[in-house]
Order: sequence, then structure tokens, then C-alpha cells
Amino acid sequence: MLRTGKTTYIGSPHFLDYNDVDILDNLPSPRLFASHMTFDRLPRQAREGKGETDLFANVTKMASFLGVTYDKPFLEEVTDRCTFKTMVKTIIDEIKPQDQEYIHKVSKEKKLPIFRKGEVGDWKNHFTVAQNEAFDRIYKERMRNTDCKFRFE
Repeated sequence: MLRTGKTTYIGSPHFLDYNDVDILDNLPSPRLFASHMTFDRLPRQAREGKGETDLFANVTKMASFLGVTYDKPFLEEVTDRCTFKTMVKTIIDEIKPQDQEYIHKVSKEKKLPIFRKGEVGDWKNHFTVAQNEAFDRIYKERMRNTDCKFRFE
């Protein structure tokens, strides 16, 4: 949105994870990249759930980095469009009719399973008893030789 000056989603910046270094090096500066960074690599504030508490300030910093200037209402709208709640609503509202059949195959609800809260124990809202029992069997088998411990509740 900061690159295009529009508050509609047009496309992601280049992903660090899926592009050759040569392609990334040849992009004009300033560059803006996306990444599927693992949780342990995120900044401490984001890991502690404080990443969203000052989203407007971060949107403003990114605009400055990109060398673009927008008025406060535009930056506030970009900020709102980047909240978890709005992204979930947007994906629901913008599902194309031709995608409905596919979506109903992967989700009981009219939404793509793209955005998740990431809350410990939320699996209870999605798994049936049978699915949970199947998961437990597979998990015990595949994790039997590891000391890794995960919180499920």
C-alpha cells in the first residue's frame, strides 16, 4: 500500500525466501522485502505480542524508509488494513465466486485457512475428538526419539 499509494492490496513485495540473491540485488533501492521468518527470528517485541501495540509508528517508519509522504488519514487507513482482524475480514469479503468450491473443501467456514490467531489450545476449536486422537497417535510415533516439548494447552 505504501508502494502504490492505494489502500487496497495489490501484491506482496519480493520474498527473501523465494528469490535468488541476484534478483534481489538488482531491485531498485529502497527495497522492501517480505519473509516467512520463523517465530524465534522475530524481534522480541513481536514475540511478546507487542508488535501490533504501535503499528501506526511502524507504518510511518516504513513510509519514511521508502521515501514516500502521505497524510495521516492515509497512514491510519493503511495501519487499519494491516491489523489481524481486518486482514481476516478482507480475505472473507474478497473471496471470488470461482474459489468457493475449493475453499469449502479446505474449510467448513467461508474463509481460507490463511490467517490464524496462533493461540495455544485453539486446536480445540477446529479438531474433532477423532482428529485429535489420530493426531496424538501420529505425534507420539513420530516424536518418540526427540526431547522436544510443545505446549498444546
